[in-house]
Amino acid sequence: MRTSIIKSVLILIGTFLFQLQNLIAQVPTNIPGGKPEPVPFTPVNILVFIIIPLGLLVFYIWWLRQNRKKAEEEIAKANEKAEEEKAKANEKAEEEKAKEKEK
Repeated sequence: MRTSIIKSVLILIGTFLFQLQNLIAQVPTNIPGGKPEPVPFTPVNILVFIIIPLGLLVFYIWWLRQNRKKAEEEIAKANEKAEEEKAKANEKAEEEKAKEKEK
């Protein structure tokens, strides 16, 4: 048990170090850097960076709720069907018991 945990931790540390080298390798050293400027509030930027992402988020939440409702309805229908089948099976069993008692 302990060895598997140690192996997992070592693998995670190795992966992190490997990715760290890749991140450091991506930094340009010969290009002069300037001060980053904020994105100006033009109608296109507002649409692309604010409205569309928010719209996608709202659509995703709505879609998840719709799927959840459908799944809950299907489960409820399946439960009702199973209960009906159990009730029918119980009725048949009671009828058979009543017939056996009559004999």
